[in-house]
Amino acid sequence: MKFSAELMIVDGEKLVLLIGRDITDEKKYETELRKSRDAAELANRTKSEFLANMSHELRTPLNAILGFSEIIKDEVLGPLGDRRYSEYAADVHRSGTHLLEIINDILDLSKVEAGRLEIYPSKVDIPNVVSQCLRLVQERADQADVSIHILITPDNFSMTLDRRLFKQILLNLLSNAIKFTSKGGSIHLEIKAKSDGGCHVSITDTGIGMSKEDIAQALTPFGQVDGAMTRRHQGTGLGLPLVAAFVAAHQAGSGSKVHRARAPSSGLTCPMPMARKPWIGSKIR
Repeated sequence: MKFSAELMIVDGEKLVLLIGRDITDEKKYETELRKSRDAAELANRTKSEFLANMSHELRTPLNAILGFSEIIKDEVLGPLGDRRYSEYAADVHRSGTHLLEIINDILDLSKVEAGRLEIYPSKVDIPNVVSQCLRLVQERADQADVSIHILITPDNFSMTLDRRLFKQILLNLLSNAIKFTSKGGSIHLEIKAKSDGGCHVSITDTGIGMSKEDIAQALTPFGQVDGAMTRRHQGTGLGLPLVAAFVAAHQAGSGSKVHRARAPSSGLTCPMPMARKPWIGSKIR
């Protein structure tokens, strides 16, 4: 309530007129406006952090590509038979691959937000896809001195889903785990067939983990839990949001079920269906 008082004289007598007004709706409206303003400011800050980090992420591989390719082009080290040229060429290839991954993440995110993510379901050999993903991340894991353990139950089964998106889910989960797991740590990836024909993809690691309060933010585009931490470990911060979007695109019931804890372990579980249903915002090809 909001009260106001006014002194009045009636028939020679001094009276005080007290008026009370219910301002519950007004206060509620002010609170909603304040929350909307805070949310908008937070979105602007996180997007600014994302763009600042993105400029660094894009420049780093480009500098390597331009620098090493110029050395090779100008034969700075002598004739092209020198062993170091092949090492520089490998650096150029790695940098180009990293740059392509960043661009693909951004393009996929834009498709998700625009509701134009296209789904191409097919019968997928799960162990085969896992093997491909492991080959792609093994060198990174070796450099970080992180061991990866795989368990597939049963050891040979197939599912009908989008092969590229499923592969990207696994790569994002593995890459994220490698990035935030300390030297000498371990990662466990388990894929278990469900009785309804789908499967559960679970990954646990001995990394730094996240609190429950951080989970929702980490699954939101541009919602890196800690901008400084993201810059320290490098990366766009889009890996987990894309995992959640790709799982949702397969109409996986409740979507991604994430459970993260502080060290010594953290984990994430994604339910995937066997029979994919149409999803609003996706196109079935």
